[in-house]
Amino acid sequence: MFLQPILLWALPIVLLPVIIHLMNRLRFKPVKWAAMMFVAAATHSSRKRAKLRHYLLLASRVLALLMLVLALSRPVTGGWMGGMFRSTPDTVILLLDRSASMEENDPAMQKTAREKALDILASVAGTRQAGRYVLIESAAMVPQEIADPSVLRNLAAASPSDTAANMPAMFSSAADYLTRNQSGRSEIWVASDMQRSNWRPESSEWQGIAARLEALPQPVSVKLLSMSGGAAPGPSLLVRDVIRQGTVDRPFLSLGLAIRSGGGAKTVPLTITLDGVRLQENITLSGADMFLHRRLDLQKGKRTSGWGMVELPVENNRRNNHSYFAYGEAATVRSLLAGSSEETDRRLARAAAPGVDKAGMICEIVGPDQVAKQELSRTSLVIWRANSDIGQESADALSGFVEKGGVLVCFPPGKPNVRGPFGVTWGEVETFRQESPLRAGTWEENDGPLAKTDNGRSLPVAGLAMLRRQMVAQGATEDKGFFSLCGYVDGNSFLLRKTAGRGQVMICTSLPAADWSNLGDGYVLVPMLQRMLQSGVARLSQSGNATCGEWRSEGHGDTWSPVDATSGRNPGFEAGVYQCGDRLVALNRPAVEDSSERAEDEKIRGLFGHIKVDLEGSRNGSADGHTEREIWDVVLVLGMLFLVAESLIMLGIGMMPAAFGRQVEGGQRQ
Repeated sequence: MFLQPILLWALPIVLLPVIIHLMNRLRFKPVKWAAMMFVAAATHSSRKRAKLRHYLLLASRVLALLMLVLALSRPVTGGWMGGMFRSTPDTVILLLDRSASMEENDPAMQKTAREKALDILASVAGTRQAGRYVLIESAAMVPQEIADPSVLRNLAAASPSDTAANMPAMFSSAADYLTRNQSGRSEIWVASDMQRSNWRPESSEWQGIAARLEALPQPVSVKLLSMSGGAAPGPSLLVRDVIRQGTVDRPFLSLGLAIRSGGGAKTVPLTITLDGVRLQENITLSGADMFLHRRLDLQKGKRTSGWGMVELPVENNRRNNHSYFAYGEAATVRSLLAGSSEETDRRLARAAAPGVDKAGMICEIVGPDQVAKQELSRTSLVIWRANSDIGQESADALSGFVEKGGVLVCFPPGKPNVRGPFGVTWGEVETFRQESPLRAGTWEENDGPLAKTDNGRSLPVAGLAMLRRQMVAQGATEDKGFFSLCGYVDGNSFLLRKTAGRGQVMICTSLPAADWSNLGDGYVLVPMLQRMLQSGVARLSQSGNATCGEWRSEGHGDTWSPVDATSGRNPGFEAGVYQCGDRLVALNRPAVEDSSERAEDEKIRGLFGHIKVDLEGSRNGSADGHTEREIWDVVLVLGMLFLVAESLIMLGIGMMPAAFGRQVEGGQRQ
């Protein structure tokens, strides 16, 4: 393939030496002359050598001109071009990664990874035609036929998005298409930045995908274009928490900001826009990941809902330097405690609703068998402290509550082998001596119920002293989706969390009772439960914050429109703030899109079993790491070698006697 194919029209120039040679031959006219015929016969072998030299001279000149024209046409080769002479595939399926991380810009080329991928796909397809091209992009994952990859630059389906990519699902969709359409020999072309969170190489789905591709009657191969590497990632910002707090007279918003520095220490401006008012401050990026809290005062009685945006200066990616948020009207925060009226349960209820009159918080204590009869649709937090097995009706009610965005926290029942929600079964109660209580070890301070306060101070988790604990015997392991937020010094977990649907399940393995721990003093328990409570409040608000690509409108036929020009235009795959009547929703890219972790080449190859995988691209972004490489310099060197050969041949011809040259011609001038 050539980057300047129009110059190939100059190829007839290579015939110029032949034309000149033929015209030069017309200067002589053969004449039969007996004396010269005798000399010519005597020097027959010398004539043959002279003709050979003439032909070599002519060939050298032709090839030198040919190399010059080819060099000016900028030929490229390598990668997928190496297979351009193979038979034409019946179907080529293009899997295009449109995730937010694909908008990382390459300063050298002034193009994003997605734009470079589109250019390479179009150029490769220009030299290797297929019977049919099918596009499956990461935002919609719906197969659509296209004329050829050159049209991708003009398709909305290949435009930037603020979503993540699910590579197993994309390959599964490709396998479905090939099975359904019974195509002939097929190739799957993949353009991705190899982000590990998108590929999920540890997922068991890959075994099924490889088996399906191998079972197809037609041969299938995978050609993977790796767009990773290039410039180092710049700073990124994401709003993680939006909580409306305060009293009726003094309302305020608490924002939790997750910032990835993406490099060395530096000072950058942080701009926060709230309801059209811009605030700016300078923050210092330390080179490590940061979690900041900011308090924004709301004007009393002015607005019941609104929206805002937080942004950093743009560096390498225009999709990760800003984040949106929305807030709604303050409502009564309702929590429910399923247990008894003993002191431990009352202490938990007071921590969930510490000030009924001022804060508008209510925590109602009910029996475990009464949970299904409560208004869970208006409840933000359920505290489960039952000392008997959960009934099926309550289990189903709590499962639906969490799936719709509620938060459930389970505390120990105090006796073993008690079954709780979500398949949790409690183990034995462990006791520790008063003089050497069990201490908490490490905990998650950047996110979750034990995160740092607004002013950056840590909760006194290290000061917790446990005299008793009750671990979960089964149902709370990593393969069940539970992960530790705080561990004891012996490696076991004090607090676990699981995401289920739109909500969360928490498990705490100690109690706020004097004979269990010092949780009852409230320094850790109150902020912990309050943060769990606020996480569940978001689903009750007219205004919400969700993840782009995961959010779906609950009302069929709802029309959501952007609130201003800075927002996206399509809530399906563009971040922004959208409005439908009185409802607001702020959509942001998934947090995993800010990760710089990439999947290893060999790990990716191993995902496809016996399917042939051609993996192109490089980790360091070097020029020879792309699918194609220009070889004009090699062609130019070949042209120079032909010129050197011509010079050597000329020297050899020039050393022959002049008379010999005339004898060989065997003729005379006209």
